[in-house]
Amino acid sequence: MYGLLRHPLMAVLCLVGGLNMVAWGIAGAVLLAPDGDRDLRLYRAAARCPSAPSGPAECRWTQEFTVVGVRLTTSRYDPDSARLRDAGGSEQEVATDKDLLAGLDKGERVTGTVWRGRIVEISADGETRKTAAAPDDLRARFLIGALVIVPPGLLATVAAAWRLARFRRPEPTPGMVAAMGLAFALGFIGLLSPVFAAGEEEDFSNTLVPWLIMAPIALVVAIGYAAHLRSENAKPS
Repeated sequence: MYGLLRHPLMAVLCLVGGLNMVAWGIAGAVLLAPDGDRDLRLYRAAARCPSAPSGPAECRWTQEFTVVGVRLTTSRYDPDSARLRDAGGSEQEVATDKDLLAGLDKGERVTGTVWRGRIVEISADGETRKTAAAPDDLRARFLIGALVIVPPGLLATVAAAWRLARFRRPEPTPGMVAAMGLAFALGFIGLLSPVFAAGEEEDFSNTLVPWLIMAPIALVVAIGYAAHLRSENAKPS
């Protein structure tokens, strides 16, 4: 943290980075979050297509697909998927629940729900699962994103602006260093909070609880660290 604030150029970069984090977080929370469930509402309200659609359509259509292949992975960033072929020979790669995919074999028939030209649900062996193409409620995701980046971005902006306002000082003050350290700590806490949130689905309230527990602890540590630095600097050399 000391090195980031010691040189004015680094402080400028921190200022720009902090302002960008705040801007993106607020934009997501204010502009995108309120309408984040629009596609989900449209899907739930969609009627059944009167006949098989020739292209992407706003109505729902259910049809059978043949499993061309199944790909199971061990990486959380590389989803499990199956390749499905319809009666016309067109194929789609669908990512969905691993437990459902593990029971599928090549050549097996499954039922798929198609919306806007994409398979959004598949059913096999009496079980139905959403695919990665299914619409979702993104409101919580945008709010959680704001929680992750706005507080650290705001603190980094304050610390950098504080340093630039007093750039004639050869060294940053303990308060500046502590503020920048707290910015990094809040960023880490923001990323960690969804992990501790109760439940599997994204929920802003559940994410906010661990954040509100850990953030004050980080604040107390930052204040204590600033006081320690001041006392060390006050000692005669």
